[in-house]
Amino acid sequence: MVLLLVSCNESNSNNESNNETFTDKRDGKTYKIVKIGKQFWMAENLAYKVSSCCWAYDNNTSNISKYGYLYSFETALNVCPDGYHLPTKGEFETLLKNYGGNKDSKANYTAIILDGDSGFSALLGGLNYSGNKNYPNGFFKD
Repeated sequence: MVLLLVSCNESNSNNESNNETFTDKRDGKTYKIVKIGKQFWMAENLAYKVSSCCWAYDNNTSNISKYGYLYSFETALNVCPDGYHLPTKGEFETLLKNYGGNKDSKANYTAIILDGDSGFSALLGGLNYSGNKNYPNGFFKD
């Protein structure tokens, strides 16, 4: 199973310019971040290359700049930059609540994806499971 990686941070310690970008010290790549409520979120998929258990979407390295890497679950748990982590279910629910508290889960999902009106603009990088099916724009399951 490969997961989309989105990181959450409740402090501003890694920000370079007050919640606009931060630079991953491991490889020098700069990422956009957004503050929603009291949380800081990476607004781009992580593109940090590790030695194993990470893949380019559709096995095409030209997709890395757009989608970042897809990671195995165990790798995803350990690949986040210092000060960031995979969000818990509660943190993700807080993201949705801070966006507007809309009880319509499809509307909340639509607000946080690319070109949504929350500022989060998640670009879903897909899912890889046995059978190697990829969903380049993610999917919503009601």
